[in-house]
Amino acid sequence: MQTIDGSHRKCRFFLRMAGLIVIAAAVIAGAAVGAAGESTKVLVSPRIDEREQNRNPQESTGAVRIALELDDVIVGFFTEVSGLGSESEVVELRSGTESADVITKIPGRITWKDITLKRGLTSDLSIWEWRKMVEDGNFPSAQTNGGILILDSNHNEIARWEFVRGWPTKVIGYLYSTCEQCGTGKPVEELVITHEGIRRVR
Repeated sequence: MQTIDGSHRKCRFFLRMAGLIVIAAAVIAGAAVGAAGESTKVLVSPRIDEREQNRNPQESTGAVRIALELDDVIVGFFTEVSGLGSESEVVELRSGTESADVITKIPGRITWKDITLKRGLTSDLSIWEWRKMVEDGNFPSAQTNGGILILDSNHNEIARWEFVRGWPTKVIGYLYSTCEQCGTGKPVEELVITHEGIRRVR
């Protein structure tokens, strides 16, 4: 009996020690995680703060207006615009051996996108008169420098693209149907401008 009791006491002793070791390990692991968390905060927080500081104070967060400027004069406002940029063809150069073919991609010819502007039909004839110059063969007078301006609700300029030697390839008006069943719609004007280069300056 004494031998059995002694064995039980030893067993309880070792179990108690094992429990203390587990608790101590958990405390150490928790401290390590906490330290790692603090270290992560030190590394990440400045980057977040830097992004917040570099955020454009004029970043658009609401409704904007799109203005067309020709020869430093705004000639109209629009609700949609596309084509503000360029695109490069991709040229593939192959080198290497028959067993190891290496392809290098380099930029080729640059193409400038046509600018497309849309708005509801208005009584303003400025863009139609501009297009009429091309129709009448007065192309040299129609070709001009211009800009696309993005304005906020207070008419502050928040972005600007400038194009060179642009002219209207198309001006059309049409009825945009909003209900196929009832036949009602919204009259729309669309202007397409081709040019020889565009860049964002603001």
